[in-house]
Amino acid sequence: MRKWFNQKISRQIMSSFYLILITLSISSLAAYFYTNHQVTDAKQELDAISLREDRATKLWDDWQSLQYEMRGYIVFGDDAVLDVIDEKKASLEQQTAWFEKNRLYKADQIYASDIRSLYNSYTNFVMPSLIKYVQAKQSGTIDERFLQMPSLKAMMPQVPRDPNRKFKMNASNSETMRKSVNTMESTFTNYRSSLRAKELGAKEQLVTQTKYAEWIWLVNLLVLFLVILLIVRPFIERTTRQIHLLSKESKLLASGEHTLPLIPLNRADEIGELSKSFHQMATALIENKHQLMSTNVNLEDALKLTQRNESHLRLRNQLTETTGIAR
Repeated sequence: MRKWFNQKISRQIMSSFYLILITLSISSLAAYFYTNHQVTDAKQELDAISLREDRATKLWDDWQSLQYEMRGYIVFGDDAVLDVIDEKKASLEQQTAWFEKNRLYKADQIYASDIRSLYNSYTNFVMPSLIKYVQAKQSGTIDERFLQMPSLKAMMPQVPRDPNRKFKMNASNSETMRKSVNTMESTFTNYRSSLRAKELGAKEQLVTQTKYAEWIWLVNLLVLFLVILLIVRPFIERTTRQIHLLSKESKLLASGEHTLPLIPLNRADEIGELSKSFHQMATALIENKHQLMSTNVNLEDALKLTQRNESHLRLRNQLTETTGIAR
């Protein structure tokens, strides 16, 4: 694999590119999925809190509307209002059942238990006694200008009472009765406060996760920078340095200044092949240069010897001519 990798410089360059691309892709995908997961969870939690706030508001409105209709029935004694009261009661039962079925947080469990206890107490004790009281006034059994708590207490249905019930409707006097009925307001307020606290916590968590995502992107850039600095940059520097060395050697060889044999680069790619070819060419040129220089020296020596022989021959001829004239 390494041999195949080193055979082509294009493979090395593309591998460096793919390494950067893979590193960037993996880190980006990790940052994306982490951020998306955290944002989705936070959004789902905020949606759940918002839904519960809307449901709690609707339940509170139904609760107040039911009490308002009951007060109207007590004042006016209109039996037609009982149909409206039954509708409000059914809506309140539906809202209460929803909280019992969709309990997600601990506050939901407490709230569902409280509103069920309040609903049972109000519908099983307060409402029947108020309806009986109005019917007794309509029939003339009771002739009171204002509602008297002892009379209302006498109208309370005789049903078994749970001693562990959290909210108990006490009809001893108007003050205790009012406090018992208005307990729903404090229950609703406490639940809304817990939802607001959870909403604030979810928003803070979302902000925190966003900051984490920003750090992940910074780490992503840091990893990319390290890959470029520790892997890509050394490869590019080594390649360009070797190409520069070949360029320098070729200039020296062209100017005739290079006299030492070149050492080929130990690479299997195109640069290595070019280096080997250049080494072979340079070695051949240097050997040819040495041969030419050696041949030139031999020619010069032969020329000197020839000139020297010619000089001796000329001198000999002169001596021969001189000797012939003397005779």
